[in-house]
Amino acid sequence: DKFFYSLNLINEYCKENEIEVLYTIIPMDVQVSKSYWDKYAIFYFDEDAFEKTRPQVRIMEYCEDNGLACLDLLPELKKNENKDDLYYRGEDPHFDILGNKVSGELIYNFFTTHIHE
Repeated sequence: DKFFYSLNLINEYCKENEIEVLYTIIPMDVQVSKSYWDKYAIFYFDEDAFEKTRPQVRIMEYCEDNGLACLDLLPELKKNENKDDLYYRGEDPHFDILGNKVSGELIYNFFTTHIHE
């Protein structure tokens, strides 16, 4: 609820100031590939958890309901889920060089198709 409250504040501010907002959902590594599960040994991940896209679904629904452009990177990144460490750095949940390159290209392409001049 706090997340969506914050989004509402951002959207209200942007509307008042004629600023276009484009959102991007960046998934956690464990959503992209099972190969990342071991690095979070204190948490439990299973097949059911791997299929959870609830954060993405809720955010996309919010954006659709409010007429906001939103890019979810998860579907594109999951296309290569069987490759080890394809997009994220070893023990770190941040993108590696390839992850930055691929996500940057996806974001660039999405934004350039949604920019209103």
